[in-house]
Amino acid sequence: MSSFDYIDNHVENIDESYYAAIIGLNPSRGARSPTLWNAAFQAQGQSARMIPMDVSAGNIPALITALNEDKRFLGGAVTMPYKESIAAFLGATRMEPTALRIGAVNCLYRGKHGDLCGANTDGAAALVSIEALIGSIAGKRCLTLGVGGVGKAVAAYLADANAELTLASRNLERDQGFASKIGARLIGMPVTPPEFSELDILINCTSLGFANADVTASPVPLECFSRIPKSCRVFDVIYNPRPTQFLRYAIETGHPVEDGLFMNLEQAVLGFCRANPLAVPDVVRQAMST
Repeated sequence: MSSFDYIDNHVENIDESYYAAIIGLNPSRGARSPTLWNAAFQAQGQSARMIPMDVSAGNIPALITALNEDKRFLGGAVTMPYKESIAAFLGATRMEPTALRIGAVNCLYRGKHGDLCGANTDGAAALVSIEALIGSIAGKRCLTLGVGGVGKAVAAYLADANAELTLASRNLERDQGFASKIGARLIGMPVTPPEFSELDILINCTSLGFANADVTASPVPLECFSRIPKSCRVFDVIYNPRPTQFLRYAIETGHPVEDGLFMNLEQAVLGFCRANPLAVPDVVRQAMST
């Protein structure tokens, strides 16, 4: 069977020589990656196109198997909620060390033997976007909300950059091992008000407030923002809507904010260059930025 037999959305015929895909529950409803990747393909004069693939959880193994066998498939992006399940399906021998440590992939590409392999560019992109605004985060007191695929990636890179890191989790038993592995403190969600009183950086890594869900949701209620120091930079990995309810609350209470748009661009550049090893990162970044 074709890989297209396992997806829920309609895709027009692909006339290009190769294709890439963003795989998730419903990326056809506004994911930015196809626009970015297709701009880069065009800039390189490459006969390829990225498409969204909406897929149910039960079809993930069959889809990845079919894509692996289809040599027209270059690779692509993985989005919510399949970063961890696709990592588990690929297994340790087909993941980069960072992705294996995190237990989640957001990028697929062809390895040296031609099989699909997984990488995680979320954490690297988040660190670049944060440090571009505030400089080194070494010694900064950081609280990340959520320990899913994105949350683990962001947390691992913050820890490697020597941030003073606290993770907020909905499942303490599940996530204690990961927190210990990266040297982070673990607390429960919802976060109690005293935890906000001494922060330099607050990052939402949950899906709360995402455009395809409840846009009025926030992982932190408005009343808690009064406990957060005014100097604390508030980030959200979500870029749609702009701003999220979480960032609206931060703006309302006078905090500097940043959404996930720049992070999304950087992870797209990194992912594209994994799937297209001859690509020039600066050329790709320029194409994706216009």
